[in-house]
Amino acid sequence: ADLPQGLMKVDCSDLRRMDFISAGLLFNVITAVQATGRQPRLVDVRPMVAALLLLIGVAAVAEIQQRRF
Repeated sequence: ADLPQGLMKVDCSDLRRMDFISAGLLFNVITAVQATGRQPRLVDVRPMVAALLLLIGVAAVAEIQQRRF
């Protein structure tokens, strides 16, 4: 499927866990990507990882689509 202009899709289907430091680093990278005008979208995010990302504020700079079971 073609992505809309400026959308950056990140497949998180193989991401099982993430620690707080890594989540902070990901937040920094996503913020930098968004600053270039692109819109990051994290897809297939497991619920525990999504909860951590929401806690640290990633939802403010990227769309988070949780995994569907």
